[in-house]
Amino acid sequence: MTISAPQEAGGTQATATAVGSALNGVTSVTVTNAGSGYTSAPTVGIASGCTTTLAPILVANLVRSVASVTVGTAGGGYTSAPTVTFGAAPSGGTTATGTAALASGGVGSVSVTSGGSGYTSAPSVSFTGGGGGSGATGTAALGSGGVSSVSVTSGGSGYTSAPSVSFTGGGGGGSGAAATAVLSSGVSSVTVTNGGSGYTSAPSVSFTGGGGGSGATATVTLTEDDGGGPPGPAPGRPADVTAAMDDGGGRVTLTWSHPRDPTVTGYQYRLQQGGQSPGPWLPVEGSDGDTTSVTIDLATGAARAGSAAVAPAAAPAVEWTIWVRAWSRGGPGLSARTVVSAPAAPAPVPAVPAAWLGVQTVLLLWCCRRRAVSRRPR
Repeated sequence: MTISAPQEAGGTQATATAVGSALNGVTSVTVTNAGSGYTSAPTVGIASGCTTTLAPILVANLVRSVASVTVGTAGGGYTSAPTVTFGAAPSGGTTATGTAALASGGVGSVSVTSGGSGYTSAPSVSFTGGGGGSGATGTAALGSGGVSSVSVTSGGSGYTSAPSVSFTGGGGGGSGAAATAVLSSGVSSVTVTNGGSGYTSAPSVSFTGGGGGSGATATVTLTEDDGGGPPGPAPGRPADVTAAMDDGGGRVTLTWSHPRDPTVTGYQYRLQQGGQSPGPWLPVEGSDGDTTSVTIDLATGAARAGSAAVAPAAAPAVEWTIWVRAWSRGGPGLSARTVVSAPAAPAPVPAVPAAWLGVQTVLLLWCCRRRAVSRRPR
């Protein structure tokens, strides 16, 4: 099995092994090293074992987390840090979270508390104090002999508290105008508090709230792989595995005690009917580190955490062996199994199995072996 080299210089090569047989073809793929430095999904291939010119085709998808956020436009008018929202992760992943920080404040607006009187021309506006900020300027407008409003022409920067506003001049001996300044800021940075998981492309990021501010934009950078670090050890073995049939005999509920490992991200299962070969490992859809049961449709092998399935018609009972194992970024853990007596499943329809690989998922397609049939003349 071959995987193309990483796109970034200094990246490490991903490796994987295929599992299968001449009769059944490739049934699963195990990623032995997730590699690093891949900025897009690598090309995956496998040597042909078919009698035709076709070979299995595998497509890999990188699954990543949010590593960082770069602010593109700071926006303005924020009087408190806005809420950061990331686009939802794909099914089975977790959505990233983060917090925004504001840049040093500038004056966003001025509220006139007293217009004063006797002004024949607009007085000058000045700002002082405010914790060391500077650069704020404004222009006063008159109405009925007093100051009616102040337009901020420059918000300045570095204000940690609202500066004092004062009016001077204005002609006509006017006096008594007073006002207060209101600070506003733009978004300066975003701290990722949880990178999430399962992202195959960078999610959107938006800013809401923050005292009426607007205009902030940012872009997301993903990790090189799921979690951005070494895979770590595989999880432990599930315990206390039991299976119980429903009344119709068409589905079985499998329960277990989780291995109490915080790195577990989901579970896999596989089935063996009677003396047949065990089937491939399949994901328990919707499972996570807290999942402790799954309902399996023995007619199709479909399973989803906490879901039910339609029972098939009654059939002679056979012995089913069911395995379950935990999964983490370190790969699959040790499996545990149980045995239950249930009706035999109908002959399976050929399907396209999916290898559940954590940092990579692989879609398998393969060709069939054709055999010539000769006929003897009558």
